[in-house]
Amino acid sequence: MKNPTQRDERNKTRSFRAAFAARDRAAATPGFAIRILRDTDLGIATLIVEDEEGRYEPINYASSLAEGFEMAKDDLRLRMKNLESDKDPRLCPYVYKLWARGLDGHRVAATWNVSEL
Repeated sequence: MKNPTQRDERNKTRSFRAAFAARDRAAATPGFAIRILRDTDLGIATLIVEDEEGRYEPINYASSLAEGFEMAKDDLRLRMKNLESDKDPRLCPYVYKLWARGLDGHRVAATWNVSEL
């Protein structure tokens, strides 16, 4: 017969693991297995720009929120420069979205309105 102390220790360890797993799930960004922070590696995330009517245009790939934010600022600056020099900016930006692979397919990891850039 096994020692009851060993069994209690195993049960305690199991309950600690369950508590930490629940805490980690609660801290995760909805739709993702982990919490998405500014420098979290997203693998290959796609930055898109949308206008007010919902039309969109892919911009580039980013590996983190920080990189996506910088790309969005740069894209907006280039579009404004084209508009000022009477060139076609192609799309009037309203919002930039960074799409990344989540638990059940691709999801929006971050959204930046043009006013935030």
